[in-house]
Amino acid sequence: MPIGISIVAGTVANWLAPLLVTRHPLLLIGLNPRLRYLMLASPRLPVLPFFAVPLLRLLATDLLTYLLGRWCGESVLAWFDRRIGRARRLLRALQRWFGRAAAMLTFAFPSGIVCILAGSSGMRPVPFAGLIAGGILLRLVAVRILATVLRPQLAAVLHFIAKNQGWLLAITLAAGALQVFVVVRRSWQSRRAG
Repeated sequence: MPIGISIVAGTVANWLAPLLVTRHPLLLIGLNPRLRYLMLASPRLPVLPFFAVPLLRLLATDLLTYLLGRWCGESVLAWFDRRIGRARRLLRALQRWFGRAAAMLTFAFPSGIVCILAGSSGMRPVPFAGLIAGGILLRLVAVRILATVLRPQLAAVLHFIAKNQGWLLAITLAAGALQVFVVVRRSWQSRRAG
């Protein structure tokens, strides 16, 4: 359930991004700490909140995903395998690489599938948390440095978003409504077929 809440929060943040990025950047990166939002929020936030909020959000999500992998890793991986289609080879390669370089992959690519692999492989919780936290912090430092270098360009993008916020918000909300429609329709069709 908490992972579902995280997905919903991230989706809502995507839909409201034109509003949140200009008025509530900390809320935006708390709901969805994607790279693009971190870059746009960085110049507008003090150092401590910029690091603390996405770090806590990402750590919580990654720890929950790790626990999911720990408790039911093989069944979750089988579920992914059935649903990813053409990316199946990539998943299998990642599983092989994880067997050889678990610590490096966990540090360098703190993501849902890596966290599930860490949990299902039996990686101990404390080293996992340390590797994930280190990887997230390194990514946040890199974003902060890059945002400082690109400050004028980011200011121009933020100005554009603020100036055109109404129609940008309409587009993202329409895309969100379409996304919900497609998901509901597929669900309805699969129930009818099953």
